Amino acid sequence: MDTRALTTVRISSFEKRRSVQRKLGGLKRGRRLLAKCSRRERNRARKHVIEIARVIGSLAEVNGFEGLRPRRMLRRSRARNRGITRADWRSIAGRVEGAVEVPPRHTSDACSRCGWENRDLRGSAVLRCERCGLTMDRQLNAAINLHLRMEGVPHRRERWDENVLPSLVGGHPLTGAERRGPDELARGLYDAVKPKLYAYDRHADAYLRAPT
Repeated sequence: MDTRALTTVRISSFEKRRSVQRKLGGLKRGRRLLAKCSRRERNRARKHVIEIARVIGSLAEVNGFEGLRPRRMLRRSRARNRGITRADWRSIAGRVEGAVEVPPRHTSDACSRCGWENRDLRGSAVLRCERCGLTMDRQLNAAINLHLRMEGVPHRRERWDENVLPSLVGGHPLTGAERRGPDELARGLYDAVKPKLYAYDRHADAYLRAPT
């Protein structure tokens, strides 16, 4: 999903509120303008959230969402914190019918093929399993783990090879695709799963299917 339109609402409203605070400070007029900006932001953001949830709900009867807690993800970086608070993950998930919340613990550091946990990732973008030899994009591995948890399926190599492998087109031999180079690791999440994208069309005022 292309959520840039929703992010734009958050950013533009933030800039307007900051401008009002700088110019009017604690004046009564300033407080009224701040309240007006906040109401406008809530209404515009709610419209996008409802539309995104509608599109996601139409993709499948059951949709799994990682049970992230944004407040626990905040760090000292202001830019990172603002990006997290503008994401509206929980608002979108809460409006999708048939949504299932999946525990996020050890989704990116556990091998989706055999279940071995790599506790020494240190921010690496690639997961390397020392048990079965799987080398995969960390985010893609986490998405597979979330799907397996949502379906209640345990980690088994045979099941992974029969069911997960055919749906992947990554760059590593274990993902069943032709490599571009001898030392190539798994490609990005987009190249691996070829997701269906929906972009916001401001003329149609709706999220429409975009060519992939």
